[in-house]
Amino acid sequence: MGHGSSTESHAHLHSHVLYVLFFLLSVIISGTSAIRYVWKTGLWMECQHYSCGKGGSQFRSVYCGEAGEYKYNEYDASMCSHLPKPKNVQECFKVCEQHQNALRWAVTVWSDCTLRPEFRTCSIKHGIRYRNVTCVWRENGRVEDDNVCSEFEPKPDTEESCDLKCPQNCVVSLFSSWNINNCDKCRIVNKTRTRELIIPPANGGISCPTFTEMFPCDNCADIYTYKIGVWDECMPYNMTSKIRGQVHPQIGYQKRNIHCINTYGSIVLYKHCVEYLRSTVSQLVSSQTCIIPQDCIVSEWSQWSPHNSSCVREDGSRSQGYMVRSRSVLQIPLGAGKPCPNLIHYFPLKPVDETACISEIEVVLPPLKIDKTYWKMSSWSECKIPAGSYGCTTGLQTRNAFCVQNSENGKEKPIPDGYCKERRPLTSQTCRAECDLDCTVSHWTQWTECKVTDCELYLRRRRANEGTGQRYRTRKVLTEVRGRGNMCPHLSETQTCDPQPCFHWNMTVGLCQLLNPNTSPPCGLGTAYRTISCVNKLGLRVADSKCEELSEMPSIKEDCNIPCPRDCILSKWSPWSQCPNLCQEGGSTDAPIQTRERTILAQSGPGGAPCPPNRQLTEIKTCPTVIECAVYVWQTDPWSPCAPRESGVQCGPGIQQREVGCYSLQGQMVNDIRCTLKVKPPAKQSCEVACPVNCEVTEYSDWSQCSASCFEATQILPRQTRVRHIIQEPMYGGAPCPNILSEVKHCNNLTFCEGYYWDLGTWSRCILPPHKIPQCGQGIQARDVSCRLENGTLQPIDVCIRHIGPLPQTSKPCYKSCDEECVFEEWSEWSQCINGCNGKRFRTRKLIEDARTVTKLQCRDTRFYPLDSFEECLCDTHLPVAIGNWSKCILEADETYYRTRTFQDLQTESAPGVTLIPRTSASVGVNAICGPGQRYKVLACQNEIGEVEAANKCSLKPYEEETCLIPCPVDCVMSDWSLWTDCSTSCGTGTQMRYRHIKQNPSDGGRLCPSLDNAGKETQTRVCQTDCRRNKWRTYKWSPCMPVHHGAICGNGSQSRSVRCEVFTAHGFINEALDERLCLYHFKPIDRRSCYSPCVGECVVSEWTAWSRCQQPCADPNQVQIRTRTVLRQPSDDPIHVCPILLDERFCIRGDNCVEYTWILTDWTSCLVNNGQDECGVGHKERYPVCQDQTGRIVDDELCVLALGESTELLVVACQIPCDVDCLLTEWSPWSECSSTCDLGEQLRMRDIVEEPRGNGRQCPGIFEQRKPCFVQGCYTWIVSDWSECTNQKGVCGHGVQTRNVTCVANGGLPVNGTNCEPDLDIIILPTEQPCTIPCPGECVITDWTEWNECFIDCKNYDRPRYTRGVQSRSRAVLAHSQMNYPPCPEQLWDSRPCEATKCFTFHWKTSEWSEAKTRSVWCERSDGLRVTGGCEELARPATVLNCNPLCSLLNSICNDTNHCVCLPGHEPVYNRLNVLIECIKMDNSTDASPASDSVTLPTDGPTNIWMYAVIAAGTLFVIFLAVACYTMSEFFHKGPRPRSKRADEKSIEGADRLDGMVAETELGSCNHVPHAEGVNESLLHHTRIGNGGPVHSAPWTHGADCKYTCLYKEEMV
Repeated sequence: MGHGSSTESHAHLHSHVLYVLFFLLSVIISGTSAIRYVWKTGLWMECQHYSCGKGGSQFRSVYCGEAGEYKYNEYDASMCSHLPKPKNVQECFKVCEQHQNALRWAVTVWSDCTLRPEFRTCSIKHGIRYRNVTCVWRENGRVEDDNVCSEFEPKPDTEESCDLKCPQNCVVSLFSSWNINNCDKCRIVNKTRTRELIIPPANGGISCPTFTEMFPCDNCADIYTYKIGVWDECMPYNMTSKIRGQVHPQIGYQKRNIHCINTYGSIVLYKHCVEYLRSTVSQLVSSQTCIIPQDCIVSEWSQWSPHNSSCVREDGSRSQGYMVRSRSVLQIPLGAGKPCPNLIHYFPLKPVDETACISEIEVVLPPLKIDKTYWKMSSWSECKIPAGSYGCTTGLQTRNAFCVQNSENGKEKPIPDGYCKERRPLTSQTCRAECDLDCTVSHWTQWTECKVTDCELYLRRRRANEGTGQRYRTRKVLTEVRGRGNMCPHLSETQTCDPQPCFHWNMTVGLCQLLNPNTSPPCGLGTAYRTISCVNKLGLRVADSKCEELSEMPSIKEDCNIPCPRDCILSKWSPWSQCPNLCQEGGSTDAPIQTRERTILAQSGPGGAPCPPNRQLTEIKTCPTVIECAVYVWQTDPWSPCAPRESGVQCGPGIQQREVGCYSLQGQMVNDIRCTLKVKPPAKQSCEVACPVNCEVTEYSDWSQCSASCFEATQILPRQTRVRHIIQEPMYGGAPCPNILSEVKHCNNLTFCEGYYWDLGTWSRCILPPHKIPQCGQGIQARDVSCRLENGTLQPIDVCIRHIGPLPQTSKPCYKSCDEECVFEEWSEWSQCINGCNGKRFRTRKLIEDARTVTKLQCRDTRFYPLDSFEECLCDTHLPVAIGNWSKCILEADETYYRTRTFQDLQTESAPGVTLIPRTSASVGVNAICGPGQRYKVLACQNEIGEVEAANKCSLKPYEEETCLIPCPVDCVMSDWSLWTDCSTSCGTGTQMRYRHIKQNPSDGGRLCPSLDNAGKETQTRVCQTDCRRNKWRTYKWSPCMPVHHGAICGNGSQSRSVRCEVFTAHGFINEALDERLCLYHFKPIDRRSCYSPCVGECVVSEWTAWSRCQQPCADPNQVQIRTRTVLRQPSDDPIHVCPILLDERFCIRGDNCVEYTWILTDWTSCLVNNGQDECGVGHKERYPVCQDQTGRIVDDELCVLALGESTELLVVACQIPCDVDCLLTEWSPWSECSSTCDLGEQLRMRDIVEEPRGNGRQCPGIFEQRKPCFVQGCYTWIVSDWSECTNQKGVCGHGVQTRNVTCVANGGLPVNGTNCEPDLDIIILPTEQPCTIPCPGECVITDWTEWNECFIDCKNYDRPRYTRGVQSRSRAVLAHSQMNYPPCPEQLWDSRPCEATKCFTFHWKTSEWSEAKTRSVWCERSDGLRVTGGCEELARPATVLNCNPLCSLLNSICNDTNHCVCLPGHEPVYNRLNVLIECIKMDNSTDASPASDSVTLPTDGPTNIWMYAVIAAGTLFVIFLAVACYTMSEFFHKGPRPRSKRADEKSIEGADRLDGMVAETELGSCNHVPHAEGVNESLLHHTRIGNGGPVHSAPWTHGADCKYTCLYKEEMV
């Protein structure tokens, strides 16, 4: 498009652009509107119709709403006009109750199971099937709307999940290697290789390939072989008189056919085989002797008898009970006779009763008439503390449990524990050990007030001049004394005191009345009258006589004085000083005195009453004896033993007494009246007298059965035992237990054991088949064997087999020499061993020389035909041998004989006659967990042939023992406590501390250390008291006010007083001056002050009283303090002489004159048990109050007492430190029976936790069961070998023989004598030979079935617990196909069966590394590593040849495994628009590599790219919207160019032309930037930028995005 320079051309361009932009804007707006507003519908209303059935109408609301909005906001319908409006009314069917039985759901059959649409991979879990469900009328089947039927019944499902049967291809293993041995023997004329079936085909999967590959042998073209026929039935000899004495009834003969065949199985002339197999022809025989078949003969069935009973196990499952019957073997099978049938027949019983199974009894208990059995327990033992535990902790009690039944006399009789069907009761429990605890008491209470409760008594005591009252204080017991702890001290103290009298005179003094009322001024002597009455303690008036008995009634008047203006004025008397406490330690013995003082306030004037001398300013009097110093306490003796309340009764309610008396602190007994009767301890208390408990034992049990049923000559005489158990130990003086608890005696009435033996006949002669010419070669000998009792009685065969061992040989092969061979006698029996069992034994034979023939020389050559032989003698002597490994270290508890022996144990011990086992005192062994022990290794006896017996055959003990050590737990060891520190305060109550540290850390589960502080120490605290001896300033009274002017008697003056540093104690100051430097830390009071002495005629007032106390708290702003003074002398009439104010006030200001005091309590001290002597138990802890002001400063307690009174909080309380409890275990259970009846086993014993450890107690050892080896006898097992391969002579096929061995072997596999093995009749009579067939040429040859392979299920079908059904398979392979005239091979070559899979499998392609020739191997592998064929998808098979097309010729590119060109690592690929790699750019931050202009770097596929494309699309729409917005806001497009001067317009046009030129130039470049050409107006470049629509004014130029807009615009225009 050309570029004009006129305004019209610009307008034309702008109109086109405007049209395009408005079109885009309308599309965006319409699209946005279409997306924003949609039609919405409500629910259909109920069907409306005047009758039932069709023709009704139902309505719903339809409105236009905003998409995505869930609230009901209806908009104008025009907003949704772009969408079709849904209907708001429809025809409906009105359902009534009459339709319920007229309609029904009609369902079709389910369709076949198919793959769900959302899945692409077939899996059993992804199946779905469908069916049609319609609502129809029952009458005619007419279809109705589904909503009608839904009114009465929910619509059935139209689809459901199903198990999808996915096709399974056949999977086989890889081929085996070629079997080239076939060509060596040429029995199979093919080389073969086979493979096995792994997964059978199913559900239309690919069928299995052939399991065999064959390749003909090159050397088997012309061969011949003998085909041996089957032996005929063994026939008895024809008993002619000629041979009657030469045969045996067990021996017969049989025949067979022998043919010669070629390679193809065809019968050919016999001579071909003779020539081809010259070495074999002489060995083939067509007849032989044999054992005539004889079937097994058994006896009749015995009667039914119970084998065991039905019962219920502890887990709730049932154990089936059976009846049993048996029969015996009278004749074992011989030859090919039929085997023996079952000899035992079991018949299951139905459970009748819910009887518990007896799981603990492994041996069969003898029959016993049981009426009722139950567990009986002995009494609990004393509480025993584990060794090394704290004295006050948790202990252990034990008891015995044994099974008993009620005997005929009603007493309990012990029986073996196995007869008790219930679970054995617990035999251990925890207990609380008796603690030795001292008695601890609280602090003393405050002394009670000195008072008298009986005024009459008070008066009598006053008359007798005795103490009239008492006061007392008490303390209470915090912890009672236990065990051997210290007894409690006295709990009360009493002092005699002089209480407030019951009655006293109450006096009220009136005003002073002058004696001369006319005196002027009114002053001088006068009289004041008193009002006097007698009152009691409550202030109530009583008769005056009550007071007169105590003291005389005071005078009703008293003298008084009204001071005159010139009189000397004295202050009022001070209060009497406090009397010292004479009972304090170190107090003075002088009589105590009280003093009071007064001072001169104004000197006398002329003519006035003079001042008294100084001695009259002080008064002294003796202190009354209010409280006596003597203290009296109640003391008690220990309680007497509990005695019955009633005479003649031994036990029951009783009473205890003790002496209670009043004593002085010096231990002198005084009258009880000295002590307070109110707190007198009781002298009697009720108790319970325990009745004597006698020892209680059970009856003796019945004598046990003898340890043997018969007696053998070499056996120790068997014995039997009986026992009794202690039920109750004696208590409280009851009768003691007997010493004898068990008895043992011999079984003297046993008969000798019956013996069985094999009755062996003599061997017959060597019998050959008849008609054999010559009569020589292989034959058979036989003999008769029967089972007999020692008395010769014939017994069934199986009886001797069970008692003696295997049946002796009844036949054996023999050989009869032909005339041309050397003939020898039979070997003699073996001689006795020479030089003992370590020597040799010999046997001999002789050469039979026939006079009719000449004996060959080689027959006399002993090198080839020896006449004697020898063998080493095997010693039958058993020597001890240690077997197995050492057991772990075992601690044998030190427990008494009678407690550890069980009823069954006593049956196996031996002793002559009746042995009495005494009972000894026992202490229950508790928790033996460490220390020296024993470990054991089993000893057994073994001979040279490997036969192993129990240790008692050659050793005196069954174990080799070795001492061992189980490390004991190492407890934490703390150091001794340090001494208590000094009290934290020098006056009053404080705390003391003491410390200890760890000396040894715990290990191996020992007791842990207590908690430590940051310094690594354990700290204890306690309260302490110190006598208050503080250095304090003491102030004495002020001296009289001395005027300043010499000789003056009034006016301003000064006063002084003495201030000394003295020792202050709880009882006051000690009158002794100290160096003032000792009190410098206290502020020294002033010792001089100014004063004023009133002159004559002036008013004289008293000293100010002390300020009243501000009440706490100080929060009331209106609270004031006051002080007062009184007028002691009225002023003269001179008006200048007036009295000062008599009342002074000031506000209570917190922190100034109002100080708040608070009792604060210290932290509790440590809990001390027995005053810190014990580690745990019940103790006490203390705290004390401290006085604190509002600033937190600690002040004297007196200030809090004055403000608040004494603290009422508890200061001493009982506390408890829980004792660390070690882990407590039960005793070891008895050793169990040996776990194995033969060879090495183990015995087990167990123990349980009774109490878990608490606190820092020892942890439980990790061993709760111990095992030690045991050995009963050697293990011998019958080993039946597999059948051998079918054998025959070389080069011969057809019928052959297979053999196997039945051998008794020891545990190590060494063959031993068969008598060592359990006589198992089924094993002993097993045949050791059986006929078999060797394939001949031309016959089908097939392998045996493989074993069932592992259960297979594909992982995509595996989901426990539902989908676990897999498949197992087995297969066989054809090695040679049959020729004509032979039966064909079987068609079934594989078999399968379902199974339950426990794991799943997958298949994957595997590859090897690329070779130099750019090839590799590829195979399919199962997830367990098995290589297979057919398990992987062929379409996914990796390439085996590396070949990219086209070749990868680019620099830094290679051909990958998928035969695609890719870049090397570290290079970025660049693809063209056809997705072809065109360049590999090295990724380096220092190199700015840009791709070529005609290429693009394609991103890899993935979900991220989808988002990227979405973001690009959204960004494009946003740019368009931005351009439209710029356009609509631009003043240029709305109003045209801004008016300018002609010159400016020319410049603008010129600049625009140049800019257009630059844009044209920019089109040819990469559009990365706009170049600044010469001559371009810089202001235009600064104020103008190029956008999609043209210039936009007043915007800076940018080189990035705007350039892209320019290119985009130019491209569109082009």
